Parts: sequence; structure tokens; C-alpha cells
Amino acid sequence: MSDMKKAYLFVLALILLLPAAAGALAPDEYEAIDGVLDFRMRLTALPSPDDAVAAADAYMEKISRLTEDREISAEASLIIMNMLVWEKYNYIYETDMNSPVLEELLMGQYRILTEWLSTHRGEKHDKWLYCSAGDILSSGLRFFAVGTAMKEGLNVKKYYDAVLAEDPDMCFALFNIAHWYFFAPGISGGSKRKAAECFARAEQAARNDAELFFAKAYHSQMLYENGDTAGCGRKISEAERIMPGSRYTEKLRRVNAAGHSIFYYTLNKEKMDRELADAEGGGR
Repeated sequence: MSDMKKAYLFVLALILLLPAAAGALAPDEYEAIDGVLDFRMRLTALPSPDDAVAAADAYMEKISRLTEDREISAEASLIIMNMLVWEKYNYIYETDMNSPVLEELLMGQYRILTEWLSTHRGEKHDKWLYCSAGDILSSGLRFFAVGTAMKEGLNVKKYYDAVLAEDPDMCFALFNIAHWYFFAPGISGGSKRKAAECFARAEQAARNDAELFFAKAYHSQMLYENGDTAGCGRKISEAERIMPGSRYTEKLRRVNAAGHSIFYYTLNKEKMDRELADAEGGGR
């Protein structure tokens, strides 16, 4: 058994042994989630994806200790670990989208998540659990069999809809469902128009710098898709003022300069990476 698998089994055991949350987190747990959002934004300014992975690992170890000491609830721990695993996944993916580590990483967290939800079936869960679960499911679709991927893809939308029914102005849920609308086929409910509306609403609903940074960055790419390159550039500049030195906003500029949005890049990463390297004098 790999060290990573042992670690996930350990965290799962801790989470299942802790008492269930009552559906609302404590104020300091919401502060901890906001701290993860800020951490997520600051990861974008680290020198390399490897640095971001190392920082995420250190944060995950800290959360595991807090869980073991029962300083945070099982639900808060699961939410934060969902968010950190998703970040780690993205930075490994940035370096090598075919890394064998990716499936073990994401599916390990998926198993923890689904086991927890099964154990606490019928209970009211916090909106952040549904949002963070949506991230894990969205990224995990590539590893599922077709039937499971279709079912879980619809569950992602259900999670975001449930959150927005409770809190229509939750920024994190708004830009997450905006991504769902953008990438989902029309026959399944996808809509570029709804995506644009949700990206704009997310920016207006942002509560802190981290939410505003990502809302502006994502909104910029929707503007690019809709032909508003000037508006796109302004949004990227506004995001850069919030988080100077971000590699993410730098990438947005590079992808846009190559004639595409980050959404196109997401669907064509290998091809685009080669094109960007060639255009910038780093062709293989």
C-alpha cells in the first residue's frame, strides 16, 4: 500500500470517528475556510507548480493534525481537505496532465467524500461542503466510467443549485456553476449566456480579496469569449492589483495573446502548451 493511500485511509478514519456537524459550521471554521481561499490565491504567485504542491502538502498536514486533535469538526475538515486536494491536483496537472499520481490523489478524496456523505445521509450539510464536493467531482469525471461520469456530472450541478437556493450570492458557488454552464453540452443544460451571467454576478458578490481575484480572472475570460478583449484586459489588470506576481493572471495574458481563452486552453492543454512554447521561443 502506497504512503498516499495510507494517509487517505488515516484521514478517512478520523473523519468518520468524529461527531457529525449540525449543518452549520462554527464562526472560526468559516474563518478557516476563508483562510484556505486566501492561501489558494497566494499559491498562484509561488515560483512554480512544484512549490505550490509542497505548500499544499504542508497545509494538508496541518489540517490532519487539527482533525486528529478534534479542533475542527468532521465537516469542516472534509471541506478544507477537499479544497486542498483540488489545489494540489491542479498544480500537478499543470506540470503533467497524465501523471499517475492524479487519479490516486483525486479518487482517494472522492472515496473519503462519498463514504462520509453515505454515513451522514439525510443530514443537512453546510453549503461549503457541496461547493468543495463539486470541485472534486468535476475534476474526477475523467477517471470515471462513462455511466458514472454522466451521473456525477449532473450531481455537480445539483450541488451548486442546492447552494445557490440557500445563498444566491455565494461567490464561490456562482463562479463554479458558471464553469459548469460553460463546459456542459447544451442538451444537458449548458449555456454560455448563463455562464456569462453567473461570472458577472460572482464578481459583484465577492466578499474578500481571494474571491474577488478569482471572480475577476474568470470573468475576464468570459469577456474574451464574447469578443470584449478590452474588458478582458481590464479585469486581468484588476486581478493583478489584488495579487501581484500571480502566475495565473500571467498565463491568462499568454493564452489570450495566442488568440484563445483559458476555457479553450483547458480543453486543449497539450496542444496549447506546445503552441505557447513555440511562440515564446521554447519549442521542443
